[in-house]
This record gives sequence, structure tokens and C-alpha cells, in this order.
Amino acid sequence: MKDRVGIITGATSGMGKAIALTFAAEGAKLVLSGRSESKSQDLLEELKPHHDRIAFFPGDVSLFETNEAL
Repeated sequence: MKDRVGIITGATSGMGKAIALTFAAEGAKLVLSGRSESKSQDLLEELKPHHDRIAFFPGDVSLFETNEAL
């Protein structure tokens, strides 16, 4: 996964979070999205060692604005 780019929605919990943590540990560059502001802060804290390879866009992917940002 090193230097591959992944876009993960629902990254603040469940399978999305597990995938984000795994991909980050394997060296992937990530674009993440999630609806929960508080959970996003927790996730970003967990991913802190990989912060230079991660972008996070809060929001709901059912909304146009979130998809436009992604």
C-alpha cells in the first residue's frame, strides 16, 4: 500500500476506521471523510504519526458539498 492513495468514507467508525488505520500503517496516502466531528478528532489523534499523508474532510457523503470537497 505504500504511496497508494485511498479515499475512505465513513472513516470515523466501524469498518471505515479499521481500513483507515490499516492503510495508514501500511504507508498509504489517505483522503478521509466522516460525519462525526468528535470521532474525527479521535481518529486524527490516532493517525497523528501519519499526518503528513492524510487529509480529512468532515461531512456526509450524501450531501453534494461533502463530495465536492472530497
